[in-house]
Formats: sequence, C-alpha cells, structure tokens
Amino acid sequence: MFLDTDYEIYTAENGMEALKLIEATEIDMVISDMRMPILDGYKLLSIVKEKYPKIIRIILSGYAEEKPMFRALLHNVAKLYVFKPWNNNELLDNVNKLFADDIVLNSADLMNTVKDMGCHSHMTANCEKMITLIEEENMDALVDEIESDEDISTLLIQVGKSAVYGVMPNTVRQAANYIGLHNLKSFIENVFRYRL
Repeated sequence: MFLDTDYEIYTAENGMEALKLIEATEIDMVISDMRMPILDGYKLLSIVKEKYPKIIRIILSGYAEEKPMFRALLHNVAKLYVFKPWNNNELLDNVNKLFADDIVLNSADLMNTVKDMGCHSHMTANCEKMITLIEEENMDALVDEIESDEDISTLLIQVGKSAVYGVMPNTVRQAANYIGLHNLKSFIENVFRYRL
C-alpha cells in the first residue's frame, strides 16, 4: 500500500520487536494488528501511548465485537481503528489526514493565533482541568470546560473548520469529536504554553 508513497516504512514481526525498533529509530506512526504473537496490539499501543505520546497510533482488527477491541476503544490507545478488510485508498487517505492534523495542531500559525489572543488570569486553572479531563477521557465534562472559555471555543472551532478536516463544525462538541482526544491534548497544551 505504501510502495508509491514517500513514507519510510519499518516492519516488525511482533510487538516486542516493534518496541525495540521504536527505541532505536525515530518513528512518527505505528500501525499495529490487534492479534499478534508475544505482545498483542492493545498492549503494544498502550505502551507506545504511555512512553511515546507523540507517535500517532492506528490499530487493525478483524474481530471488532470482541473484548480487546472494546478495551482499546475505551482506553483510547489509537487515533484510528480500522476493521478488516479495509480499502487501501481510504486507509492511505486517513494516514495522510492524521499527519496533516498533527502539522496543523503544531503549526506556527496556530501558535501565533494563540499568542495574539492574550492571557486571562483564570486560564492556567482551566487548561490544567481540561488536560485532566482529556486524560480521564471525559468528553462531556471537557466540552463543558472548553465552552466556558470563549477564546478557546472559537479557536477550536476554527481548527475544526480547517481544510485538513474537511468538515464544518458549528459547536465545540462537533469540533472536539472531529479532532479527537489525542489532538485535543496537543491543542490545549499549546494554548496553555503560549498563554502563560
């Protein structure tokens, strides 16, 4: 699938080999099967999420109804869940979009917009609370907290409307759902950093 792309691809026979590869090589994305010998996809991506949170994670599964996939969804171990059989073109498009998302959320333009918004005295506590809610995967409370800050709400909807996502969210909840928890954390951390 990646032969005609510019991506540099590394492969591993199992999850333990993948971890060794990640330790020795700069990796931007891990695409893992759920069912693997020695270390399954859930355990592998859980370790990657903990030790290398900047790495984008995708999980492939042929048995979506079983407990491991439900557990992976519950604990947000991946940014994208792909069920077998998949369409190569769609998967490649999604890989490209995930990299584009990452670029937008860490772009100089976004950082400059955040700087231009100024600083509010209540912002530090709000951002810390938002990050905690992201880590707890409490989307309802997170949306309420974001909506309590007009500047962040406006900026989040603008990011959601960017060409990368190709959607037109009208609410904070829609934008948050499109962007996802992993990217929301990067977004909030950057807002927090530049508002101090």
